[in-house]
Amino acid sequence: MAIYGSIIQGSEPVHAYQLDGEGGFIAIDVNAEATPQMPFWLHYDYRNKASYQWIKHSGLFNSTIKDGLTGNINRLRIIRTGDGTLVNLQTINKNIGDRPEQLVAFRIYINN
Repeated sequence: MAIYGSIIQGSEPVHAYQLDGEGGFIAIDVNAEATPQMPFWLHYDYRNKASYQWIKHSGLFNSTIKDGLTGNINRLRIIRTGDGTLVNLQTINKNIGDRPEQLVAFRIYINN
């Protein structure tokens, strides 16, 4: 299935880039196509209502991946499904003014 930049319209990503295959990146154009040589890198904050809704209603992910990306699966884990892998990681919170014992979660989905 081809994935074009237009699929992310209205999803309000924190960052949305297409990797250029040479160590750099460019902004995703609505007509851009993700390829193995030039994949998309999308960074979402699931606390953003538009991003949350986009993830939950996207046809790109199955229900397990949707739950993992939207914070419903919090444990450290690696989940392999179909052509992708979801990695849930946690680290110490070093944000100024926050408590370090409140761990920060990273949820990463990589597909082929």
